[in-house]
Amino acid sequence: MLQVSLEVFSPALREQTLAPSFKERQTFHMKFSSHVRPTSVTHLEAHSIVRSSVIGVFFVALLFGATPAFAQSPERLNESTSSAASPSQPQVSRLMENAAVQNLKVGGVVEVLATAPLQNGQPESDRGRIRSYELSAETKFETALPVFAAKLTVGGFDNSGDPTFGLREGFLQASFSRSLHARVGKYFLPIGLYNQTRRSAWATPTAPQVVSRFFGDDGIVDTGLDLNWTPSETISIRAGVMNGYTFDAGESGAGLKPSTPTHYVRPSLNVSLSETRTLDAGLNYVGRIDEAGQSNRISGLDFVLAPKTGDARSWFGFGEILYRELKPANLPTGRELGATVYFEQPLKTSWALGLRSDAFTIRSLVDANGAKRSNLDWAVVPVVSYDLSKEVRLQGSYTYFTETRSGDSARTEQTLEIRLVTELGWLLKIRGLPSGRSSL
Repeated sequence: MLQVSLEVFSPALREQTLAPSFKERQTFHMKFSSHVRPTSVTHLEAHSIVRSSVIGVFFVALLFGATPAFAQSPERLNESTSSAASPSQPQVSRLMENAAVQNLKVGGVVEVLATAPLQNGQPESDRGRIRSYELSAETKFETALPVFAAKLTVGGFDNSGDPTFGLREGFLQASFSRSLHARVGKYFLPIGLYNQTRRSAWATPTAPQVVSRFFGDDGIVDTGLDLNWTPSETISIRAGVMNGYTFDAGESGAGLKPSTPTHYVRPSLNVSLSETRTLDAGLNYVGRIDEAGQSNRISGLDFVLAPKTGDARSWFGFGEILYRELKPANLPTGRELGATVYFEQPLKTSWALGLRSDAFTIRSLVDANGAKRSNLDWAVVPVVSYDLSKEVRLQGSYTYFTETRSGDSARTEQTLEIRLVTELGWLLKIRGLPSGRSSL
């Protein structure tokens, strides 16, 4: 008998503040609240549209063409993985024939942002807008191995009064064993913390300077292949190659074939610091050479300090350091270094206080005579968050930014921001067997 049920679920917004945890990075079994994020795609080239359309057609085929047969539990997956004997060809054919769509998750998120720059201590202007909105669908269907999953996200984004709408992400994922996973399609590169966390789940309304300068307004998104190998419960190595036609959300070199496609690698480590605390640290590298011969290489380190128990009332912190070398053809190399750190302390049931600190410097900056010019940009961003419900979060922040250049007077900016994020999801569960079928 086939059973279908529909449930409404509310992602815990406070739990989304952190970048995906170590274990979530190890597997491609999708978790709606952790990996769905908006992106700004200004230029959709023909090759991207074709590839994304193929993924979308395959996704729809999975939803409506796969016959629900059985729902494989994690325990059964572990048993299948640990078994040394491979299934025979008839068994494989039967498993594929009985492939089942376990769950279909459909969710939406809307983010509203109001920004007020301060002049002489008073708001100079006030502009509110819907900065991002999205609709995402994901599903998983299982055989013994591999386990497949698919995700498709569409939506809009408005960062500076120029709204865009289109495909955000669309990819197919596969788990070939407990330690080897793959993903193909269009997705955000799993580099650093901010780039792999959707904007509406950031701890502060806007990104640190180093993130926005290196990754663009909404991160690096491209089409390619990603592999993830986890030899143990504490070690993970991810690497991938993208087509490289777009970079910085399509703003740099869009539609032009690069000399060297975008490529990246990220080894990460999870260690226990105490009975209640864990540290997740990762190394990052991403590189690309565009059609004109300009190379862009970004490397860095990030970390997450979080409670082991997932206690929403316990403090947590995270940060990242990023270094970039930007070398145009036949011109000097530009070198930039930046860092950001954030800590948050939950208060009563629905309140939380956070503080972000940023620093950024252009190490290759020189004056008119070619002499090195010292410079430093820094910012502090206190944040107050209030959860109106499990579905709605209200957040206010104050940014004090200072830019210093040797020989010039320091320049300061102050900004007030108010952000409202609301999210809701629907979970369609399919269970049971159609008549005439039996499970293995």
